[in-house]
Amino acid sequence: MATKTDFYIQEWLLLGSFPEKDPKKIIAEKQFAPKDIEPKAGSRTAGKVWQRYVSPNPVVDLLGPAIQSPIRTNCSAYAFTYLFSSRACTAKLLVGSDDG
Repeated sequence: MATKTDFYIQEWLLLGSFPEKDPKKIIAEKQFAPKDIEPKAGSRTAGKVWQRYVSPNPVVDLLGPAIQSPIRTNCSAYAFTYLFSSRACTAKLLVGSDDG
């Protein structure tokens, strides 16, 4: 099986940020049930608007201008994308974080 490792998803829908006073709850406290959403740019979820974001590089910096919110600490944000294939296949999606 061929593996392509030099492809990065650059088109995202972003939502946030959601402040949390207790840093231990930032990841544990969900703002909505992710399995119940089908976002599109401009739609609202949990009082916030999904923003279309096209990253100029392989990184989506949620502390940068991608998330249009003044809250930058003790908070969470969501990144969502749709993946489509013209045929059935097995795929691997790798994501990473440098904070949480």
